[in-house]
Amino acid sequence: MHLRRIIVKIFNQTEKFYFMIFVKLKQKLFYYTLLFSNYKIRSFIKDTNSIQYLPLSNIEQINWEKRKRIVRHAYENVVFYRKKFDEAGFHPDQLRSFDDFERIPILTRDEIRENLNDLVARGVDFSSLTKSGTGGSTGKPLMVFKHKEEIPLLVALKMRMLKWWKIYPISNHATAFRIVSNEDNNQSESKSLIKNNFIIARIKQLKLKIQRDVESVVHLDASLMNRELAYEFFLKTERNHAKYLVGYVGAINELANYIKEKKHKANFQAIWTTAAPLSKSVRENIEQSFGCPVYDQYGTIEVYYLAAECSEKNGLHFFYDTRHVEFIDDNGRKTNPNVNGNVILTDLENYIFPIIRYKNGDIGSWKVGTCSCGVNLPLINSIQGRISDRIFLKDGSTVSGEYLTTIFDDYANDINEFQIVQSSYDLLEIKLIMPDIARFDYISKIVGEKLKQVTKNTISIEFSLVKEIPHDKGKIRYIINNLGNNWVDEVV
Repeated sequence: MHLRRIIVKIFNQTEKFYFMIFVKLKQKLFYYTLLFSNYKIRSFIKDTNSIQYLPLSNIEQINWEKRKRIVRHAYENVVFYRKKFDEAGFHPDQLRSFDDFERIPILTRDEIRENLNDLVARGVDFSSLTKSGTGGSTGKPLMVFKHKEEIPLLVALKMRMLKWWKIYPISNHATAFRIVSNEDNNQSESKSLIKNNFIIARIKQLKLKIQRDVESVVHLDASLMNRELAYEFFLKTERNHAKYLVGYVGAINELANYIKEKKHKANFQAIWTTAAPLSKSVRENIEQSFGCPVYDQYGTIEVYYLAAECSEKNGLHFFYDTRHVEFIDDNGRKTNPNVNGNVILTDLENYIFPIIRYKNGDIGSWKVGTCSCGVNLPLINSIQGRISDRIFLKDGSTVSGEYLTTIFDDYANDINEFQIVQSSYDLLEIKLIMPDIARFDYISKIVGEKLKQVTKNTISIEFSLVKEIPHDKGKIRYIINNLGNNWVDEVV
């Protein structure tokens, strides 16, 4: 019996060894096939790897030249921008210095919503576009067009981030997002295959199969989280030897709580969070549970991959070689470093559906200094949330979301998660998830006193312990304002 156990153990270890070799060979095969089959991916990888180490002045000049090109392209080829620029008295010839960029009128969410088709460049086949949507904290859905031309750049930016985190670019990994059906995309792909000849069709089918097989991505639907699904999810990630986990902050924090509760062990080398602000308490909860570093990445449905932390975690490197960002106050003036302002985005690479000086509703700021990692892409502070993520007082003043998301930073080890809910001008409810409730009264008293000062003692503050805080399809909503102030939506 003892000999049998030894034989079984040797067999299992041998099987695991050969499986790992097979996986690595497949990954390398896919990696090099990807590089050699698509010159755009090779070009973007080369550029993004080299530009990040250039002096900042050189990066700024590259950014400036790209800004001028995308603005001129939009004026000459996009119906919406030609009309908008003319009405504002702006012409691309006016871009002579960096400051001239502020002459360009700001693009709003409502304008995208109301002029979707007119934002597509002339000559683009609409059948080649897909729609991506987001609800956002304002509750107003927003749709934008996406095109496969974006994929090479996104692959390159993803590889750059993973290298920062010392993760092999084509590693098995796991995701925790809201899963959207790809039925329409699959049907579109099938139709395109029929149009081609038999050999090309078979090659494309084989390529898709290899890609799905080699990547071995384990998906968890963040909108359907429960303990059974979490258990199955971790089993799959162990079988597939997933090296990192990427997903919504809320969904990953749920998994972290599951690990603590069930004494489960996960073997990821890194956690990649996105789609919501990453508070200090949630970061520490995730890092302690998973036993690996957490990296914050900022992106939006309108413009993917905007910024990310490197291994130094000294702010987020903004991808200034492919995107442009400004931080402005409510009067349109630039804010100083470390002073929060409205995020204004420009996609420097999207010539099909240009996004130029777009006010997306987020709040952020530049960070002073350079990073010791050697990457010279400029730094921004963590995005603090949307303009509407704040509370309102009876006198018309507000308490900002960027402050509210930090009120428990001094108690990161005591609190796994929190949520602030305002349903009236008279009451603020604060829900807490705490592994140990011994310090609940103490923390509630200290934080409550701070909030009373900030709110001018005009609103009652109630703390409560809860076992669970519902997420918005896997995303954490730290602040929920149910007052329905219409003017807030207009600001966003």
